[in-house]
Amino acid sequence: MRQKIFFILSGAFLCGILFSSYVAFSMPFFIFSFILCTAPFLYLSIRAKIREQENISFYIVFLAAIILFFLGIFRFAAQDNALDNSKLSHYEGKSVSAIGTVIDEPARKGSFLSYRLKVKGISFDGEADPISGEYILAQSSFYNELLYGDQIIVSGSLEREKNIKNEDGATFDYVSYLKKDGVLFEMKRPEVEIVSHDKGNPLISILLHMKNWFNENISGNLGEPDAALASGMVIAGKGTLTKDLQNDFIKSGIIHIVVLSGYNISIIIAVLLSVFSFTGKKIKIIIVGLGVFLFVIVSGGSAPVVRSAIMALTLLLSKNSSRNVSVLRALTFSAFLMALLNPFILVFDPSFGLSFLSTFAVITVAPILKNKFIFVTEKFKLREIISETLGTQIFLLPYLVYQMGIISFVALPVNILVLPLVPPIMFFSFFVGILGFISYLAFPFALFAHLLISLMLLIVKIFISIPFSSISMSHISIWIPILFYFLFFMALIWYRKSDIKEM
Repeated sequence: MRQKIFFILSGAFLCGILFSSYVAFSMPFFIFSFILCTAPFLYLSIRAKIREQENISFYIVFLAAIILFFLGIFRFAAQDNALDNSKLSHYEGKSVSAIGTVIDEPARKGSFLSYRLKVKGISFDGEADPISGEYILAQSSFYNELLYGDQIIVSGSLEREKNIKNEDGATFDYVSYLKKDGVLFEMKRPEVEIVSHDKGNPLISILLHMKNWFNENISGNLGEPDAALASGMVIAGKGTLTKDLQNDFIKSGIIHIVVLSGYNISIIIAVLLSVFSFTGKKIKIIIVGLGVFLFVIVSGGSAPVVRSAIMALTLLLSKNSSRNVSVLRALTFSAFLMALLNPFILVFDPSFGLSFLSTFAVITVAPILKNKFIFVTEKFKLREIISETLGTQIFLLPYLVYQMGIISFVALPVNILVLPLVPPIMFFSFFVGILGFISYLAFPFALFAHLLISLMLLIVKIFISIPFSSISMSHISIWIPILFYFLFFMALIWYRKSDIKEM
């Protein structure tokens, strides 16, 4: 019963954020709607309490769910209003100089470097205005060799971000996408002056230097595109892939293998638990928690990694405290916590959506299919791979069409052939990154990694070259996937109830 209440209340809060992401509420209407919805159930709860009725729990849970639904709406609106009331709005469209610190590892985007600048002050017409807690997205030339923690002055026109119109006429909500990172304004091709270095967090600086050293070792021992794929699978994510290779992975339905998530986290936890098996429970939990935290920082803190880290640590803590927390409950808790801290990721961060929905499919859909696919052998985990792949592909289809506009018809066979290659590729690539500075030690690992990656890329090329292996679709309304998932949840509840009755 407690687990059901947890899912109901968490789901109500998330639905509130989801609703508020698409429907704007004025404060008077918000208050009116809140009173209108809560008053009847508040009255029924009080009356049931006075009359000592058995259904009081139902009224209280329903009342709490309504309150949390409106709290979700309020949380999103509060974050949105805080961003819209930015002090930088006063300088929109003006040529200014901004001093601040680079708080991201600059990423290559086409022909320029993209990074977030945490602003400390703005200079306009000779007057300085101290500003804190504001961010600018800057796009500079490759010749500006910027690093995390550099304090710089950027000079140029401060422009508000705008939504992007795609080729099919649909509009990508780029403004909301950047709001998840606290960004409303950008500077394109500003003049850059580096004032000083190492003004960021010292721990993050050290970790990023280690990450760069690791990636350089991989690059030095594996040619492209092997190095980009190996680095992406182990530590860097899909941002390291070329645009063509990323498109090939999307068309073949395996882009998820370079979206850093649970597998990387599980490896880190398994290794740390094994290495520190001689320590006590509390010490092991602290060490594992620290290791996971450091990996989250090194990988850039993307939504899938954070989600996986919260899930893994929740399950680990519950296991060591003898509390039975299901994987689905840990997934729901991670979504609730992340949406509470940053409500924009729920709808406007595609990587979070893909990570959450694919994990949900593995937890709920795959076991159902596995029980039905009794005719498939369990050797080499074939039944498990087929059920997980098919379940995930079916479940993700509406979301993938909405986000990417591509349907892959070869995803199932490609995943069956490719997924067994992922663990050994990650294993060999990891040791290439660690031992890369000693060529004779790294060579055997690099050789095996190269052979396996070449095989993976060959499989992808063969399947995407098949006519009609994938099709592109025009933009669909967000309400289509929302309706699909609502009907799916209803069907899942019905299936589980009927399954329990049969038992």
